[in-house]
Amino acid sequence: MGFRYANAPITEALIDIRVEPLPSSRLEDLKAIHDSVKDQCPEKRERFNVQGEIHVGPEVSASAQRTLIGFDFKTSDGKQIFQARLDGFTFSRLKPYGNWVELRDQARSLWSIYRAVIGGQKVIRVAVRYINQIDIPVPSLDYKDYFLTTPEISPALPQVLSGFFMQLQLPQPDFNGMLILNQTAATCLLYTSRCV
Repeated sequence: MGFRYANAPITEALIDIRVEPLPSSRLEDLKAIHDSVKDQCPEKRERFNVQGEIHVGPEVSASAQRTLIGFDFKTSDGKQIFQARLDGFTFSRLKPYGNWVELRDQARSLWSIYRAVIGGQKVIRVAVRYINQIDIPVPSLDYKDYFLTTPEISPALPQVLSGFFMQLQLPQPDFNGMLILNQTAATCLLYTSRCV
């Protein structure tokens, strides 16, 4: 199973499987999934896609449209969320995270329920995402002291870095996939204790 941290910095882990979109007439089928999962996921909520347009010209106008695309089924503690959508399935686990085997097995069980409802719809994408938050109580630091992958600053520039956003896309030829690594420095607002 690999190395396991006593206090893993994972704030969310998820498995997402996209399928060729189903017609909106299948929404009732997706809603009925709740009957199969309500013991473990008693909360049910509609999931919408919201699109907006702004037109600029001699006159400025704006419009917005909200479309029902599926349902969220959530555990009573809010730590696990199962999305059954017209375009796919997502299972996410919020902190505290156990391990990969638990996440995989729970997702597999829920995927089987979703798959039984949608039938042989073609899978077009599979993704796994981990969001880690590592709190470092130092306002100015050398990121290389904490991370193996960091931005490289030209020696001609000042070497103090107060923030950054970096994305790396690393092909994974062994399974014909892509590893996308997003790394950023978050600043915390003291009066709300929330990071932005």
